[in-house]
Amino acid sequence: MLKVKLRNWLHAVCLILAAASLLTSRPVALLVQAGEPPPRVVAIGDIHGAFDSFTGLLKRLELIDERQRWIGGNSILVQTGDFLDRGPGERPLMDLLRDLPKQAEKAGGRVIVLLGNHEVMNLIGDFRYVPAEGFESFSNSGSARKRERALQQYLRHLNRQASSRNDPILDSQDGVRQAWLEEHPEGFIERMEAFSSGEYGKWLRRLPAVARVEDSLFLHGGVHPDLSSYSPEEINRRIAQELRLFDRYRRYLERHQVVLPFFTLSEMELAVHRELELARSRSQQALSGLMPENSDENQHIQILEAFLSSVNWWIRHPDGPLWFRGYATWPEEGEEVDSRIDRLLDAFSVRRLVVGHTPMLEDGVQGRFGGRIFLTDTGMLSSYYPGGRASALVIEKGSVQTVSLDP
Repeated sequence: MLKVKLRNWLHAVCLILAAASLLTSRPVALLVQAGEPPPRVVAIGDIHGAFDSFTGLLKRLELIDERQRWIGGNSILVQTGDFLDRGPGERPLMDLLRDLPKQAEKAGGRVIVLLGNHEVMNLIGDFRYVPAEGFESFSNSGSARKRERALQQYLRHLNRQASSRNDPILDSQDGVRQAWLEEHPEGFIERMEAFSSGEYGKWLRRLPAVARVEDSLFLHGGVHPDLSSYSPEEINRRIAQELRLFDRYRRYLERHQVVLPFFTLSEMELAVHRELELARSRSQQALSGLMPENSDENQHIQILEAFLSSVNWWIRHPDGPLWFRGYATWPEEGEEVDSRIDRLLDAFSVRRLVVGHTPMLEDGVQGRFGGRIFLTDTGMLSSYYPGGRASALVIEKGSVQTVSLDP
């Protein structure tokens, strides 16, 4: 049922965007390991800004040295996403994860970094889980002035919107200013820019969501059984297309002064709901002969509605590949569950699925269903997840084991 709904949704959106000349078809390369089986494949789950724990684990695994340089030879490291949010070490983490693949490649190894739901949240302006350090790390000497300019732009935007609805003009002293400043600390605008048009954003948008390495499939959340007919290449292409689609919607909304460049996802959705209400009212008045007809109004309404439907896209849907938690919540036994897992493994021609996303705090990396599923989110950020620890799944010459830092 999910597959049918998502396919129907994609068909509808493609029709809308084709009419609006917004659709692109640039593919995303799938990271697939070819050739002889490597001596070692290491999978590490959610990091969430725990830079010291992550680098400590890499040293324990002899993948990097004290200078954080690759010494892992032809080993393959797969990080299954969610290195952003919650913890203080996001920027050094991103810098390291951007650099390690180049180092590893020179030594004959691979470092594969996958998208998690928190990376996508930051790309679409959902900053709910960004810690204070996550904004501070982007602030600079000009941040206070930039924030004040953004605030004035926001107040003008609110008054312009109020005028279009015949509402009273806001008084900047009525608490709106203070509330906005509290929700947008110094560094907020710079972080938004970094994840939209900046180098971090460009890098994140190039990351795949799923990678097949020899006999294992790696991703952040999991593939819902209804989506098992999609290949890894198709999943990656779909995720990348949705991100590009979201960016195009955002630019459209900015051009039509519905949103401002620094709006968060929730601010965007609120603004679009208000604009949709006005657009529908204008359309109804035109039908009633009270206003001149506007041939662009229906297209505008369709785009607004399509943007709001993004809550059901794979990048946001709870059963999408970045969000699915079934592997952690399904009962351990049962013919129906066994059938689901076998169908998934057969569909991708692998022996196991390796995911993160759902914290496993008691025993570290957990294997389920006879070692066909492995859960790698071990709550590495122990300050946020009491009892969590940095752990890795190591696959070497057919055997599977867990390596952890001392608690």
